[in-house]
Amino acid sequence: MSAFCAKTKVRYVKQPIEYITDGISFRLDFLFRDYRVAVEIDGDSHRGETAREKDEWRTRLVGYRMLRFTNFDVAERYLWVRAEVVQALLDSPIGYKRYIIPYAATMRDHSDYDRQCDLGSC
Repeated sequence: MSAFCAKTKVRYVKQPIEYITDGISFRLDFLFRDYRVAVEIDGDSHRGETAREKDEWRTRLVGYRMLRFTNFDVAERYLWVRAEVVQALLDSPIGYKRYIIPYAATMRDHSDYDRQCDLGSC
């Protein structure tokens, strides 16, 4: 994402602490504050019903559009993850998009990448 952000002048913060109310705060993996989009990369600790319920509760409290990816997604399907983040930034009702639009237009269609992964060649 660093190269994308440098080209498109999109700013993000890595692992910021977001304070919701007194005594409740969360550390997000990535936060695009200007677009109200947060990205969480979920590892093994996010598996199971209790963890899923806690994640949903936090998502409602934070108030940002929350994108959740697994470690596998980030490691093995990076192009798809990047395309999803870019689309979320474009879909945001706020934020400056002048430099994102041309970049998004040049991105490879991630459905082709998904097909490659399904065939085991990624």
